[in-house]
Amino acid sequence: MSLIPCAQGQNGQAGSLNSSMKCGVSADDRALREIPERWRAAYNEGQAEQVAELYTEDAYYLTQHFVTGILHGREEIQGYVQRGVDGLYHIDAIEVLGTHCSGDFAYAITRYRSTKAGRNDLGVNLVVLRKREGGRIEPAALRERVGAPCVAHHSVFVQPRL
Repeated sequence: MSLIPCAQGQNGQAGSLNSSMKCGVSADDRALREIPERWRAAYNEGQAEQVAELYTEDAYYLTQHFVTGILHGREEIQGYVQRGVDGLYHIDAIEVLGTHCSGDFAYAITRYRSTKAGRNDLGVNLVVLRKREGGRIEPAALRERVGAPCVAHHSVFVQPRL
């Protein structure tokens, strides 16, 4: 397990990730950066099933936006996403801050911005992906051939300091 290199900003505020943090396999890095955009597009189009298809059948999704904080399995993830879509949330952007590959797993650290009824939210995600056939991370378009890559997703809503 490797540690994520971070920078500490002024006044004790967290800075940005090391800008050189990226998966060493360029095809995997591209796929890791493509998946959040596919997630955002499907979510904003109201396609909860397409979002859920990015996850394995036994994936975990951890979020403080859900009463138990833990969703398990594609069906629960799809239901959670559908509630967000039905609640008229909009994902404005997902910025990939860093990627890393190690053995059969890879992860992406992202920052998201969302809106609902004029309220702006900011959060961060850690998405863990499992490599499939041939040891490659495959984007969702190849799901029929290699399966869904996402095995875990942790989302944290960032509250401004008072």
